[in-house]
Amino acid sequence: KLDYKQEELLKNARWYVRETAGYTNAVSEVVARLDGDGPKPVHSEIRDGLATVETAKKKHALAADYIAQLPAGHPQVQPVADQVTQAAALIGAQESRLRAVDTELAKLTGMEHYPNYDADFKLMQDLAGRYRDFGFTVQQPEKLAQVVKEDGQVLGEITRIAKTYLPLVEQKTDAGAQMERVFNHFQSSRNQFAAELI
Repeated sequence: KLDYKQEELLKNARWYVRETAGYTNAVSEVVARLDGDGPKPVHSEIRDGLATVETAKKKHALAADYIAQLPAGHPQVQPVADQVTQAAALIGAQESRLRAVDTELAKLTGMEHYPNYDADFKLMQDLAGRYRDFGFTVQQPEKLAQVVKEDGQVLGEITRIAKTYLPLVEQKTDAGAQMERVFNHFQSSRNQFAAELI
C-alpha cells in the first residue's frame, strides 16, 4: 500500500495526466482536420496547435516527474505510468506532424516570399483610385477616354496581384486580409464606375 506522501504524488500525477490529455485532445482535432475530417486548418491554426503541443509537453513533464518518484510496477502506479508513456508517444507524433505541415505552409505564408508586397499593395490602391470619382472624371473627356482605354490593362495587373497573394488570403494571414480588403475596394469602385458609365 502507498503511504500518504506517495498517494499525494500519485494524485498529482493523475491530475497532470488529465491536464495533458486536455491539450493533446485539442491538437488531435487539428490533426483530424489535416486528415480530411472538417475544413483544412490554416497556417495560424497549425502554429496555435504547435503552441498547444508545447503546453502539453510541460504538463506531461510534471506528470512524468511525479511518476518517477513512485514505485515502478505498483498496481496503483502502473496504469498511470502507462498513460504517461502513451501521452509521450502521442505528443511526439502530434508535434512531428504539425512541424512538417508548418514547414510546408511557411513556404506559402512567409513574407520573405513576397518581396513586392508593399509595392503591389500601393499599386492596387492607386488603380482603385482611377475609378473613384466618376462625376469628376466624366467632366474631363480625355481622362475618361484614358480610363476606359486602359481598363483591360488595369484588370490584367489586378489579376496578377490577386493570383500572387491568393495563398496569403487562403491562409487567412493579416497580410492576406489587408490585400483582400484593397482588392474588394478596387472591385467596388470599378463596378460603381461602370454602372455610372452606362
